[in-house]
Amino acid sequence: MTDGPFSRPAWHTAGQIGLALGLCLLSACTPMRDRVSVVIPEPIHPPPPGYAKVGRPYTVSGITYHPQEVAEGYVAEGVASWYGKPFDGGMTANGEQFDMNTLSAAHTTLPLPTHVRVTNLQNGQWIIVRVNDRGPFVNNRLIDLSFSSAKVLGFEEKGTTRVRVEDLSNVELSLDTHSAPSEETTVARGAGK
Repeated sequence: MTDGPFSRPAWHTAGQIGLALGLCLLSACTPMRDRVSVVIPEPIHPPPPGYAKVGRPYTVSGITYHPQEVAEGYVAEGVASWYGKPFDGGMTANGEQFDMNTLSAAHTTLPLPTHVRVTNLQNGQWIIVRVNDRGPFVNNRLIDLSFSSAKVLGFEEKGTTRVRVEDLSNVELSLDTHSAPSEETTVARGAGK
């Protein structure tokens, strides 16, 4: 690491490169007309020191949730919402600092952390996010995404959308940095249709 206003630790830059390469590889099979460029803000918090967590069953508002030990094969469709400023900088369920400008999510039962592909069923856009928190606990919602994740999927103004969530346990990823690239990110739209 060097000193100066624009210096970054090597892991931060390497993580951004890994995320960009992973997204490029995943979108390589998608025709150019089906790609959209989105500018994602630079994360403002340092990368998380989080830990793997399954947890014991817990109850919120009279509903008991049973965290899963394994996410392999998980696929579900439902409503996604997003969370941002009121939670920005707070701690996630696995000890990370929540940053609304990263591609992350909350789920009631998936192991923490888990990478999942989230597809917006309204417009076909999809992204890979890291599940590192618990929630949402409102109106039978399936997943709560960070603001940046909602922005990439195109529903930040609407607030909710129908999504498909697919576990990526069997896919080799180099996305564990939690940092969205500061440059433009190409997001595949409609891949795998």
